[in-house]
Amino acid sequence: MSKTIHGYVACPTHGCDQIASVLKTSGTRNQYYTRCPECGCDQRNGAKHQQWIADNMRPSHAEIKEPAVAQAPAPLPEKTASSSATESTQRPDVTRPARPDTSPGEVKQPVKTSKATRMGVLGFAGMIFGGLVGLCIA
Repeated sequence: MSKTIHGYVACPTHGCDQIASVLKTSGTRNQYYTRCPECGCDQRNGAKHQQWIADNMRPSHAEIKEPAVAQAPAPLPEKTASSSATESTQRPDVTRPARPDTSPGEVKQPVKTSKATRMGVLGFAGMIFGGLVGLCIA
């Protein structure tokens, strides 16, 4: 069953540049949801998100603004010899977090249970189970 597309919006997922189609849920809830070709279905039903979809929905793909093309960063001004010498001596105080200690110190080894211990526990459990079955049959 194909749902009717009510409009189109820019995909609400952060970082996605696709155009998502807007559909409406069936049944009593009757809320909007979006389907992006890259992100998939987004069924957030909060009042703010529903209002955002209603405000930004357009009837066709052409009316959706294409994402702005990232502009190249402006070139840095050239430094003169005198300014670079003073800048190299004046370093801002940069504090970096200390690295965590990754040396192989005391490594806790998992506790190993012997085969005899495991067999004893299983034997005891079998004895209890067998006794219960014997009582039920008798």
